[in-house]
Amino acid sequence: MSPVARVWARRGAALLAALAVLFLLLPEERAPSTGAWLQRAGLTPKTVHAGRFDVRYVRKGTGKPVILIHGIASSMYSWGGVIEPLSRDFDVIALDLPGYGGSSKPADLAWTDYEPAMLAFMDGLGVARADFVGNSMGGAVSLLMAMKAPERVQKVVVLDSAGFRLQPGERPFMIEVLGSRAAT
Repeated sequence: MSPVARVWARRGAALLAALAVLFLLLPEERAPSTGAWLQRAGLTPKTVHAGRFDVRYVRKGTGKPVILIHGIASSMYSWGGVIEPLSRDFDVIALDLPGYGGSSKPADLAWTDYEPAMLAFMDGLGVARADFVGNSMGGAVSLLMAMKAPERVQKVVVLDSAGFRLQPGERPFMIEVLGSRAAT
């Protein structure tokens, strides 16, 4: 073995030894299991067939239905801290949108799939009309529902919402008003 190769071999062995020591010194903490928050909240996820998708959801409480829709690259987990307090006064339904969490993840999922999927989801749960609360992409889905199926949407709350770059003919009326010269 050449002198250069010996130097690199020693450096490699020293690095491996240092990593082994670090590994042994780290505290043994286990990562929480996925879904542990569901158990702590006393929630059991269920699935409903909604059109061509299986949609995972949790439901808690009684009263007027409120559907919580998460943002992009998220899941119903993002609502974990608000389900319990809201369920004291409402029938709270948090779902994983198709393509996320425990719901179906078809390769050909498109934006146009969300409105029929949400309508089928509501039908599957026997919800005729609901309030929608959406974060980020969930806000855009909530606005889409209000625009395409206003008879199914009572109120909409959007948090840091996406969806304001829709084409003029696709925008909900209020968005058109806010974007008009009358609003400036």
